[in-house]
Amino acid sequence: MAFFRDLATDDGTLLVSSATGLFRSMDQGRTLELLGNDAPPEVLGMTRFPGGYTMVGAMADPRIWWSTDSVTWTLVRPQL
Repeated sequence: MAFFRDLATDDGTLLVSSATGLFRSMDQGRTLELLGNDAPPEVLGMTRFPGGYTMVGAMADPRIWWSTDSVTWTLVRPQL
């Protein structure tokens, strides 16, 4: 399994992490929207699974998150 800091999927969704937060594009990168507060502020890596996305927070916040729609993120593993 590979994790990526930025992630493009087959359906044209693009997730981009930055120091400002997590952004999503539904039109292959032509426009970006800043996602809400559900996502961690800094992302170490993301990957796509059937039925959703997994994201790992950066070293300052090494928790694991899950989303079925790339907008709403649920904490699945608390900080160690």
